Amino acid sequence: MGVTTVTSSRWIALAALALTCSTPALAKDWKTVSVAMEGSYAPWNQTDASGKIVGFEVDILNDVCARAKLECNIVAQDWDGVIPGLTAGKFDIVMDGMSITEERMKTIDFSIPYASSPVAFLADKNGPLANLSNRGKMIDLSKDDAESKAALDTLRKELTGKNVGLQVSTTEATFADKYLKDVANVHEYKTTDEHDLD
Repeated sequence: MGVTTVTSSRWIALAALALTCSTPALAKDWKTVSVAMEGSYAPWNQTDASGKIVGFEVDILNDVCARAKLECNIVAQDWDGVIPGLTAGKFDIVMDGMSITEERMKTIDFSIPYASSPVAFLADKNGPLANLSNRGKMIDLSKDDAESKAALDTLRKELTGKNVGLQVSTTEATFADKYLKDVANVHEYKTTDEHDLD
């Protein structure tokens, strides 16, 4: 399958270490740290054939933990449970591709981002959505200008009646809920692996 992209320049700020604001966390003797990862968001983190979580974020984590002289233990956690698990104290930190949003910042703290990535729509290059009007363009949805509004209007028209798959509890799900749910058939999946297979 080829790829057609319509990108949003609302860059995803990938948060390295999301910490809850709690006194017990600040008082902890940090020698061992439990780190939640989804293990299903390649290439950032994914589960290999042996069941081990591997990927870019694991490599970064291993380097940071070695430098800080910490023992870091990875805990597999479904995406929609990373924030609830963190706030419940199930693990110490989350290291998973996560957009920094105002809503999330009400509940958790973020480190500085260690990477950023645009959000894109993917479509079969031979399918009916192969030539979306804004293909290959970066559209900054944080701006409330005529160009962004026109791009959104065009996208809504082109996706009317079409199927759109995305992962639950993501900024993409928030986008679809706000702009597409009344025109497209939005399908939410628990993991990226599930929507990739559908």
